[in-house]
Amino acid sequence: MEDETHSTPPFHSFLYLHPGENPATALVSPVLDSGNYHSWSRSMLTALSAKNKMEFVDGNAPQPPKSDVTYSAWRRCNNMVVSWLVHSVSPSIRQSILWMDKADEIWNDLKSRYSQDPTCSCTHKCSCNVLPTIAQRKREDQAM
Repeated sequence: MEDETHSTPPFHSFLYLHPGENPATALVSPVLDSGNYHSWSRSMLTALSAKNKMEFVDGNAPQPPKSDVTYSAWRRCNNMVVSWLVHSVSPSIRQSILWMDKADEIWNDLKSRYSQDPTCSCTHKCSCNVLPTIAQRKREDQAM
């Protein structure tokens, strides 16, 4: 068996995992289905922020090398966030993400599949150029 350093990260660290956290919890309701991505993602980001785990979905908590002293804490926290994500989506979506190992990969996969631009069209043509601005902001947001 490996000899791992099991020091508890400080409570304000995104690597800190409160002993009362439950991996079987759905953090938001309703769960993600094919038509509610935007409200679901907003609710999920709020819940993850409250638990100080948003870094695991926004790319700011990269996996450290296995030899790093923080690897064990990172793995536990990542697995907790993965479990929260898996339990916060519909059964049909769950099957498509069940074998993904990293929370940010799941988050980005769900975002790319369910965050769609509006598909409506207007008969009145806008002269304020807001649609290209919205499209540009969406592209910039996805580049993060």
